Amino acid sequence: MVAWTSGFRRPRGRISSLRDARHRTETTLVSGHLMPPHIEDLNDYQIPDWPTTAEGEARQAEDVVRHYRSLVAHPAVQSINYWGLTDNGAWLGAPAGLTRADGSPKPSYDALDALINGEWWLPPTDLRTDANGTVTVEGFLGNYTITVGDHTARFNLGPTQTTATVDLD
Repeated sequence: MVAWTSGFRRPRGRISSLRDARHRTETTLVSGHLMPPHIEDLNDYQIPDWPTTAEGEARQAEDVVRHYRSLVAHPAVQSINYWGLTDNGAWLGAPAGLTRADGSPKPSYDALDALINGEWWLPPTDLRTDANGTVTVEGFLGNYTITVGDHTARFNLGPTQTTATVDLD
């Protein structure tokens, strides 16, 4: 289950129950101690210091990977925001950023970078057509460029345009 923090309301169900587009204003994955379970209104948790910890940073990195994998895999998710990239000035003073207050990256920063710019990144790729002159490509929704010799074509895959036929004659 993905734990959502939407404004000040508690989640009403699992992400798998979403049937239409939803907007969630914030997801907070902390790298310090977790908020005590008896807290009903998140704004009631006002403490003078909420430091990041080594154990919390390891948990946050795992949570970020699990969270982003869940979001990217779900067809109802159209975009992802990460509020507060740094612990400096984070909501409730929580250590919720991908970087510490001094700007140094946490393990969660490195883990998200490894997903986006490593595992999920689609680098330029050389492909060969089949006997019919066709090549099939699978990828994330987004903008693509195909170049064959001196010919270049661009196309987009989106929520309503999930296939494209490109002729480079």
